[in-house]
Amino acid sequence: MTKLGVLVAAALAFTATGASAATVITLSNPTPANQFLDLDLGINFTVNSAVTVNSLGAFTNGSSPITVTLYRLTSTSTGTAVASASVTGLPDVGSNYAFTSIGPVLLTAGLYQINARYNNPANGNYNPNSGNTATVLFNTLGGALSFSGSYYNFPGTDGIASTLDTVSQLSYGAGTFAVVPEPATWGLLIAGFVMVGVAARRRAVLTA
Repeated sequence: MTKLGVLVAAALAFTATGASAATVITLSNPTPANQFLDLDLGINFTVNSAVTVNSLGAFTNGSSPITVTLYRLTSTSTGTAVASASVTGLPDVGSNYAFTSIGPVLLTAGLYQINARYNNPANGNYNPNSGNTATVLFNTLGGALSFSGSYYNFPGTDGIASTLDTVSQLSYGAGTFAVVPEPATWGLLIAGFVMVGVAARRRAVLTA
């Protein structure tokens, strides 16, 4: 097989295996839970260009299920659930987050909330304002998403978190989700590999 063929095959394998899935909310480094309250914790975000969600995740020690719900919002306190999952099991290696596969669910432009329900004192979440050993990170996916605020309910209500947390921009290591590229993005990735291959072949011809 030519170098060009190898590169195209690698690109196809890369997209087919979903290796390019990206987690949106993460921590800068693993850290123990430091908040053990009865809470609904939500991170609001705006979808600027469509993304496909294939799993929901939660900050957890694995001792009890965490219900994670993805809402499409009509205001900061109202909306409709578009996906929900009970996240169980131990976190991924080197992470505080465990994941449950869903969907896939397409998120089009609009305002959303990723919400996690914590009601077991043995399985808490992380608040960067209490201890501050890690930073909560938000992946914009190159501008496809924008962070729109942290919200909570105390005590929890099993619903949309609607009280704005003004202490910190990204106030919780709690719920998260992972996305895979849209088909258009796959095309761009493959085209990029093809162009690299063409350039490499031209250089080889010129130096022959």
